[in-house]
Amino acid sequence: MMTENEMPEILCKCFNEKADSITTMPADLILYTCVNKYLAETWLERYQPPRLTDPETINWLRSLGRKVKGQEDNIRTKRQAVRRIRREIRTLTDAQREDLFELFEAALQEIDNQVTLPYFDSRLDYNLRDPRESNFWGDSFMGDHRGVVSNGPFQRWRQRNGAFLERNGGGSGSMISPRG
Repeated sequence: MMTENEMPEILCKCFNEKADSITTMPADLILYTCVNKYLAETWLERYQPPRLTDPETINWLRSLGRKVKGQEDNIRTKRQAVRRIRREIRTLTDAQREDLFELFEAALQEIDNQVTLPYFDSRLDYNLRDPRESNFWGDSFMGDHRGVVSNGPFQRWRQRNGAFLERNGGGSGSMISPRG
């Protein structure tokens, strides 16, 4: 059920065009520019997704919902069907987001039951004098925050274009505040 998708061509092209600017243009501005270009040019296809009509897919999604709720697969209950509306993840309530992540984790565990979704609350690092000293940027988690990533689980990772994963952290912006 889960498949790898190619990065949209619009994003690839934009990131590649701006790759040489990483020292003169803050990384967050490059990301903001490219993502907004993608969102502006693809809004119609993203907000009118094809309807799921494959019975096998529908049954699988329903079974995930039952598993998350702790119900057995063969129990049926009567209910009024609720119209579903596609929503962007940032607009979900906390409860809706937790439900989504539980469903996603259940789907992953059908493939590999050892898989879990990690959770990192970056708001806890907001009050550090130097957020770059967060454990998040150590060998056990994300690795280097600046330059080519040379430590941690992402060391020497290559992007699809062959370039090494590179970060430009600490240049601008701030950690997420406890208020969000």
